[in-house]
Amino acid sequence: MKIFIFLLILLITNTAFADKCDLSKIVTKNEQIIKFPPSAKVYAGYLNILNYNKSPIILQKVNSEFSTQIEIHFMQVKNGIMRMKKLDSGLEITSNSFVRLRPGGLHIMFKKLNKKINYNSDQIVKLDFGDCGVLKTNFKVLKKFLD
Repeated sequence: MKIFIFLLILLITNTAFADKCDLSKIVTKNEQIIKFPPSAKVYAGYLNILNYNKSPIILQKVNSEFSTQIEIHFMQVKNGIMRMKKLDSGLEITSNSFVRLRPGGLHIMFKKLNKKINYNSDQIVKLDFGDCGVLKTNFKVLKKFLD
């Protein structure tokens, strides 16, 4: 009977923690901000996000010191017309997979710029994954996207 109770407690404990998100299992690569000409009022952000967790994660919001309005967008061309759509519910990255934010598709749009940033500088950007936590990343400011 004691063994049965022990196994039951072990099963309940493992089930309760099986889907817990681990921030250290989220990896970012190739983080870059494309700074447009001085007259532009937005910057674009690109990166790869790898999720090594056993459950999906959602990038819910993005924060920085140089922009007060940041949105996650999806861009697509339909019937020769480019359309950009804000992802209101965030960006989901399934378990043990990755997503690439790059020109012509998913990207971060930095609006309402409140601070000048210089080319080749590093900017801290905070990626908020909700219950999983906030991941601070360094983005390099560039003139054009580097794949």
